[in-house]
Amino acid sequence: APDPTGRYGKNADMWRWIFMFGPLWLSILVSMACMIGVYAKVRKTEDAASKYRRGIDADSERRRYSRRVAKKAIYYFLAFIFVWTPPTVMRAMTLANKSPPFALVALMAFAAPTQGF
Repeated sequence: APDPTGRYGKNADMWRWIFMFGPLWLSILVSMACMIGVYAKVRKTEDAASKYRRGIDADSERRRYSRRVAKKAIYYFLAFIFVWTPPTVMRAMTLANKSPPFALVALMAFAAPTQGF
């Protein structure tokens, strides 16, 4: 909500979005792009190395490591989403002068401390 006392300036909410939530979500998207790049590199390496393996023709065995990398990358990305979506939605709601529901406040209270894990 806008600061009624004016001690933070009349554009405080705008600056918060520009300098906190903007870079935050940009870094999450860049991180996701990097994870996709890592997955692609591991898969390419597995495909190139598969021609030197004998007796292992199954596609599931051949791409075992790339599936593990993809699984870990998805978990990494979901952790960011789980931790930062509730505070972002709450800030957007307060910016629109709406009161966030208790469930969202409770989810944020649960998710915010997990940033240190």
